[in-house]
Amino acid sequence: MFIDFVSILRYSQDKKAIENKLLVMLGLNKEELTKFSKVDKEVHKFMEIMTNINKDPAFRIYMTEEEEREIIHNTELEEAKEQGIEQGIEQRNIEIAKNLIKENINIELISKTTGLSIEEVKKIQSNKI
Repeated sequence: MFIDFVSILRYSQDKKAIENKLLVMLGLNKEELTKFSKVDKEVHKFMEIMTNINKDPAFRIYMTEEEEREIIHNTELEEAKEQGIEQGIEQRNIEIAKNLIKENINIELISKTTGLSIEEVKKIQSNKI
């Protein structure tokens, strides 16, 4: 839809006019755009096309579904990122515990320092992790 509008502008061969119209449209609110459409045929046509598209129930359903998919996708990405961070922290704590064990530091202190349980530190000590 927007591409049709850009095509109309492109064929006007006036690059400056194209840039001005696009910049103006991108920065206007609906009321300002409506005013602008009264003096510019291409903008008016664009507004009619977009208004009709937005009234179409199938388009609204499609957009709602698309937006929902995007929200779900973004949520999944955020959860994966958080999980990766948590795994990285856990791995780093294990490495710290290994280094402290090599220095013969008390297991309880290692547990307290790293946040690992005493059982986990003992497993690391016995080379099971």
